[in-house]
Amino acid sequence: TLERNPGAFRPKIAPAPPTPHGAQLQLLSPAQVRHTKGCHCKKSGCLKKYCECFQAGVLCGLQCKCRECRNAEDSVERRAALLATSAGGDGPAATPHR
Repeated sequence: TLERNPGAFRPKIAPAPPTPHGAQLQLLSPAQVRHTKGCHCKKSGCLKKYCECFQAGVLCGLQCKCRECRNAEDSVERRAALLATSAGGDGPAATPHR
């Protein structure tokens, strides 16, 4: 497989840019890393774990071919979805009804 496609097993999320010698390693924000191939979401709005970018915690970029994307830096829906996933639920459906 590597003979036909040398990039077959490369990671889909671009590695962190190299740090200068002596610099401390730091966590990167979603704006500093990117998905190398991009997602192809059609109905999820890039706000569910189906989206490879959202699952990796990366914003969608120019290489993505998604429709009606809401995985942008200034998106209110993205912030709400991130809070729901970090709380361990999957959004409103995870809360019990009384």
